[in-house]
Formats: sequence, C-alpha cells, structure tokens
Amino acid sequence: GAAPAMEQLRALSVRQPWAHAIVHFGKDIENRTRRFGHRGWTLIHASGGMAADEWERAEDFLIDRGLPANDLPDRKHVQLGGVVGVARIVDSVGPEHPRAGSKWWMGPYGLVIDEAHALPFTPCKGTVAPLFWLPPADVLEALAPALRQLGVPVA
Repeated sequence: GAAPAMEQLRALSVRQPWAHAIVHFGKDIENRTRRFGHRGWTLIHASGGMAADEWERAEDFLIDRGLPANDLPDRKHVQLGGVVGVARIVDSVGPEHPRAGSKWWMGPYGLVIDEAHALPFTPCKGTVAPLFWLPPADVLEALAPALRQLGVPVA
C-alpha cells in the first residue's frame, strides 16, 4: 500500500517575548490552561499583539528566575505577526510531572519542548482557535528550505 500522507506542519501562536524565549533562550515549557494531544514539530508564530504590561511582567519573570532578561530584543523591535521558529513538542503535562520543575513553569499545564530553532521571520496572520493551526501554503513554501536544513519534515 501507499505510505501514509505526511501530517502537515502546524503552528502555535505565542505572545512575545515568550516566542522569542522558545527559539532563543531554550524555553522548554509553553504554559497553558489545559493539556493538549498535539505532538511533533510545530512552527512558533509570534502573535501580532503585545501589551506593554505583558512585556514588563515577562521581564520581571525572567529576572526573578535568573533567566536572560538582558538578552531580550528592544520591545520596539521585537518580531510580531509572523513565524519566528520551529520547536518539537514532546508532551503535555500537569504540575505533578517532573518537568513542572522547569524555571519556565507557570502552569497549570505545560507543553514540553525538547528542541527549538529560530527561522527567518516570515509574516503571517495567526489564530488562537484552533490552538494548533495550519499555516498558509505560501508561508510553508517560504520556510521549506530552512526547515529541511534542520531535518524538519515538510510535506
């Protein structure tokens, strides 16, 4: 029989500076309010919106946890409204899991990321519903060479 069709790469919208932290600082947990079944390589999309107080809370979080707050890009120049990287999601866990010990943990649940890479910024609209959405074909096409170089399967 024919080989099963390759699952299309999905994307996850994450607000800045958390999207930056996933692809540049090794953020290994993406905090969520519930568990999710999605696993595998996932494009990290920086949401289009970002409030000043969110950024300040994120900076405070990084400083409190001894994380690289000084390495954040200038807030006025942070990438918004596009794909910034790709990450491999390997689990979705609750507070009882050892990964809840990560310095990135806020809970109550978290997507466990075991590998992440920056990609060339590629503008595109995101969505929060569904959480893991299908990026437009032109965006996947633009990113395909960089993804293939990282060994990420692209349909």
